[in-house]
Amino acid sequence: MTTPVTLHHRTVKIALRKNLLAEPFSLAKYRLAPYMACAHGCVYCDGRAERYHVEGDFATDITVRDNLPERLRDELTRLREKGFISLGSGITDIYQPVEEGLGLVRACAELLAEADFPVVLLTKSTLLQRDLPLWQAVQARSGCIVAVSLVFADDNLRAIFEPGAPTVGDRLNLLRQCKAAGLCTGVLAMPLLPYLADREDNLHSLFTSLADIGVDFVVPGSLTLRPGRQKEGFLKTLAVQFPEKLPSYLHLYGKDLPSGAPLAPFCHSFSRRMTVLLEKYGFAPAIPHRFFRNRMPIYDEVHILLHHMQSLYSAKGVDVTRLHLGQKLYDRWLTEEKRQFNRRRSLPAEHLDERLRAVLASGELASLLANDRLTAFINSVALERQVLDYRTLQLGGE
Repeated sequence: MTTPVTLHHRTVKIALRKNLLAEPFSLAKYRLAPYMACAHGCVYCDGRAERYHVEGDFATDITVRDNLPERLRDELTRLREKGFISLGSGITDIYQPVEEGLGLVRACAELLAEADFPVVLLTKSTLLQRDLPLWQAVQARSGCIVAVSLVFADDNLRAIFEPGAPTVGDRLNLLRQCKAAGLCTGVLAMPLLPYLADREDNLHSLFTSLADIGVDFVVPGSLTLRPGRQKEGFLKTLAVQFPEKLPSYLHLYGKDLPSGAPLAPFCHSFSRRMTVLLEKYGFAPAIPHRFFRNRMPIYDEVHILLHHMQSLYSAKGVDVTRLHLGQKLYDRWLTEEKRQFNRRRSLPAEHLDERLRAVLASGELASLLANDRLTAFINSVALERQVLDYRTLQLGGE
């Protein structure tokens, strides 16, 4: 039964929140969220933490940004830089139950189907199926990536920790439909609750189902518990449902780090386990290069790749110290170029890609990076337009 909610209506001055540099996790240059708080009521949700300033009860007091589609219509015509628009955030689900009646996401989808911006959808809701033809239109025009949140293999744990969310079976069916519709389709396997969702039986059952569907990527992550109401609420539920696990959680999250991260040895062990599983089942651990290549400016493509490569190589035990330094230097160069671009409104949209080609051709970027191997890689991507395979870490053609 759906829990009654109270809607708090707001008007916004800005629909799209812009990142100066595209965000590596979601690829987003722009972020869009019609709602705040979420009636799915997931007990573990990081959005419950005080730092996000969500007022009232997180699961029943839903903020609705009523005029967001109108603002989006106006802003899309004035954007200079191309890039992915991410729909969703850590403090809401765009397709939570209130969307069925309000239709703000659908109104945005109708606008995006006529625009030239690729889209990333973050959700755990099967209501996305309603708008699938619109997202197919976005895919045909600009590209559309769907990332579905799923951490449980059956509904026993799901019903406890995700009481208002769709069933596991329904979400697996959503993934099948998105794949059949031709969308890049992946899973955000986060948060994998320690000693519950990260058990071997749950992981292998879940990953087997995902492999049968043929999802394009799986991004795993463990649970963070930020001190305050998020941690207190989660531990309260845990004490009732799994009291035998409570001592382990009190130890694991005993440092009360602002990030909510568990103890470092657990994090390292979790990362190693996920690397083994992803390789066993053949999943890319991030949105693969082939799905954002030619969907965003080349300068952002390189920026995303340098960030992804650090995780990819680290997972294989490779020292990424020099790569990390090169990424920092490249991002510093790109940040300054973007600031100049933003100050000079007369510059065409192609200016930054042209600048990247120019500094590659002149050797200026090679001097800045002082890393011949990394410079050669950027040349292969930016000039030769090669694609990085995230499983083999080899460059090649399309």
